Amino acid sequence: MLNRLRRSRIVAAVLVVVGVCMLVFSGDGTVMGESVPTIDQVSAAWKARQERIRSGRFEWKETVLIPKGVAIAMPQGDATGKVDVAKLERLPATDVSVECTRTVIFNGTMLRMDCEGSYWNPIRAEIAQDPIVNTFDGEVGKNLFDYRKSTGEILGAIDKEARNLQCRSPVFLVLALAYRPCDLDMGGLNLKKYTVSPNMDTIDDRTCVVLSPNPPSPHGEGRTLWLDPHRDLLVVRLQTAMRDKARVTTYDISYQKDPSHGWVPSEWKWIATGGGRRLFEQGAARMKGYSINTDIPRSEFQLDFPVGTYVTDFRSMKRYIARPAGEPRTVTKEELRRGAQYEDLLSTESGMARSEPTDSGGARLTLLLLSMVIIVTCVIALWVRQIRLRRQSV
Repeated sequence: MLNRLRRSRIVAAVLVVVGVCMLVFSGDGTVMGESVPTIDQVSAAWKARQERIRSGRFEWKETVLIPKGVAIAMPQGDATGKVDVAKLERLPATDVSVECTRTVIFNGTMLRMDCEGSYWNPIRAEIAQDPIVNTFDGEVGKNLFDYRKSTGEILGAIDKEARNLQCRSPVFLVLALAYRPCDLDMGGLNLKKYTVSPNMDTIDDRTCVVLSPNPPSPHGEGRTLWLDPHRDLLVVRLQTAMRDKARVTTYDISYQKDPSHGWVPSEWKWIATGGGRRLFEQGAARMKGYSINTDIPRSEFQLDFPVGTYVTDFRSMKRYIARPAGEPRTVTKEELRRGAQYEDLLSTESGMARSEPTDSGGARLTLLLLSMVIIVTCVIALWVRQIRLRRQSV
């Protein structure tokens, strides 16, 4: 009798466990009574949010740690295209921690990004505190690197293509996923290349939908996203992997509820690791303020280069120095071949930087030699005359 009672209790316990599991997980992909959304449902939710938010202005504080020995300088050269070979393998001698304030505004496909504060400059392999501005006004993309504090130079660039190249920057990544997730011209994703996993995952005690590349890459590169079905299918985690997972970066994003505009990114953290769990970079950002759906004129996305800016126009591969009025000072290929530096270009007219001696210098040399010949001839003539006079007196 006692054994039958024990068996009955065991069977009852098993039935309870099975019942709970059936409530939580079902064979058709249902989790806690909710079915896994299709890729079309994800697209519809993202497009609806994208249409509600036409413009925005966001400011956040960003802190980044770059460990010792991983930030290799890239050989992109200075203003004149000259590469400092000594810097190509320069690595941080110690862990580098930098902090800056970033401001990002967008309106439709127009975008502007400003950076103020310190940041790691991989080209110069050093901590920099120079302002950076990237803009796209719907037609032209421009970039300004104001190095007056560090090197005295001001560099500018005009993008080759008439589209927003900066929207792919990691700086804009979180906002792109929140407000332009389906807009390929603003850093969004092509959902046709993704599939929804039949199984959900848990991030910070939240059940999430998982998007992964379709088809999967044979080398492991690509993006995987975790979406919160209870918060408008927002991206709460993003993982990007390079080929063979040589570098994997994971972003974790938090949001706060705005009564008028829905969920707004409030803070996010990221960590980049490589083979053997090597740490490449670790960072955190916290939103300081924002405004959404305000009128932002096109003029705020148009950048005028300051006087003295060395500009490279990649549309025509022409280089010039911006001047206060009139035509800019063109930088010629001959000047670059002669090794003209930024200071040389500022202080000379087009084509004259580090030029060879002119004809006027040669004329002065010829005149000097002619004068010396005349003087020597006069001395000889006087000497001959004196000799003749002596002979006559004898």
